[in-house]
Amino acid sequence: MFVGSMPPLQWLGRKWRTGSDDFLPSSLLSFSLLSVSAALTLTRFAGLVEIKLKDCVDVPQGFERCVYAIGIMNSVSALLYLATAVISCRGTPFQVSKRRHVSTLLYFTSLFAVASLILCSIVTKYAVYDDYFSRCGVLSKRLMYVSLVFNFFVSVLHIFSMILAYDPVGNRSWRSAEDYEVMWSKRFRLMCCCCFSSKDEEDVFRDAARTLAAFFQGYDLVPSDVFAGMILLHDAQRQALLGPLESLEYPPACDGYEERISSQACKFPVLSDAQRRCVFELQYYSRFFMATYGCLLYTHMHFCTSLPTLCCRDPCMCCRRHAGVHRGAGCYCDLTAALKMNGLSEEDVIFANWKSNLFHPVFYVAVVEEKDSVVVAIRGTLSFADCPWM
Repeated sequence: MFVGSMPPLQWLGRKWRTGSDDFLPSSLLSFSLLSVSAALTLTRFAGLVEIKLKDCVDVPQGFERCVYAIGIMNSVSALLYLATAVISCRGTPFQVSKRRHVSTLLYFTSLFAVASLILCSIVTKYAVYDDYFSRCGVLSKRLMYVSLVFNFFVSVLHIFSMILAYDPVGNRSWRSAEDYEVMWSKRFRLMCCCCFSSKDEEDVFRDAARTLAAFFQGYDLVPSDVFAGMILLHDAQRQALLGPLESLEYPPACDGYEERISSQACKFPVLSDAQRRCVFELQYYSRFFMATYGCLLYTHMHFCTSLPTLCCRDPCMCCRRHAGVHRGAGCYCDLTAALKMNGLSEEDVIFANWKSNLFHPVFYVAVVEEKDSVVVAIRGTLSFADCPWM
C-alpha cells in the first residue's frame, strides 16, 4: 500500500473522491463526442453569421437559434474538455500546483453541461411534441438526432460522475479517531449494500473500520488509491510467494534429449528427518480437521453415494441418543459424516459444536487412542479454498 495518499480534488470548498489527475479519460471522451456534435450541428446552417437551417422549411426562428446555440456551446465545451485533459496530465500525482486550473475549468464544464442539458431538452420538445423535424430533410434530421444523443450522453455522464465523486464528509477535518472510524463503517455499508444488519454484522463492520482507520490515520483517499494499492499488494504477495528463482540444471539424458526448464522453476531443499516427521504427522491428523467440514465436504467428495453411505452407516442418526455432548447437531448428519472421514467411533468424540457463529467456529474434541492424544479440530470457513481436502 502507499504510505501516503493521493491528494483529493478541492472544489466548491470541499474534498471530492477523485484527484485532479483523474480527468484524462472522461475529458478526452467528452471532447471527441462534443467535437463531432458541433461539426454535425454547425454544418446544417448556411453560414456562421446567418442563423438559417438547411433543408428545413417553415421552422420557427426560436428552434433555429436553440440548435445554433447547441453547436456553439459544443465547440466551446469541447475546447474546455481538451484543456482539462491536457492540464490533468501535468506533473506527478503529488504536484497539485501544476494542475490547479483543473478546478477552475470544472466550473465552466459543469455550467456548460447543465446548459446543454436544458437546451437539448428544449430542442427535443420542439422535435418530438411540435414535430419540427418533420419539416427538415432526412440528412439534417438524422444528424441533429445524433447531435442530441451525444449532448445528452456527455451531460448525463458529467453529472453522474460528479455524483459518484461526491464525498458527504468532504468538508470535514478529522479531529478524533472515532469520527474517522464511523466514516469507514459507513463506506463499508455502502460498498456492501447493507442497510439493515444484525449485531454480529455490526461487530464485523466496526472491526474492519477500526483496522483501516488505524492504518490510514486520517489520510484522504480517492478510488485510484485503493485500486493502485490493491494491485501493488497483490504483486508483493505474488513475489513473496514465488521467492527468488534459482537456476536449475538437469543431467543430460541418455538419448541426448535436452530438457526444457520453466522460467518459474525453483530449487527446493531436501527435507530433513524432523521435517519429514512433521509432514507425516500433518498427513495423519489431516483427516481430523477435514472432518470438521461435516456433511457438506463429504457430499462434495462423494456426490452420488454420500447420502446412501451415511444412511447405511447410521440409519437412526436423527432419532437416537448419541454419546458425548453435541451442540447444534440438528439431524446429526455432520457428526455421521465426520465419523466416516476421521475413522473414530462415536464414543471417542467427547464434545462438539456444529453451529458456526461469529467468533464461535465449528469444532470438536476427540480422543485418539492410537496416538494416545486428545485432538481439538477447529474449522476455518466453509470456503473450499480453505479446505485442504485436495
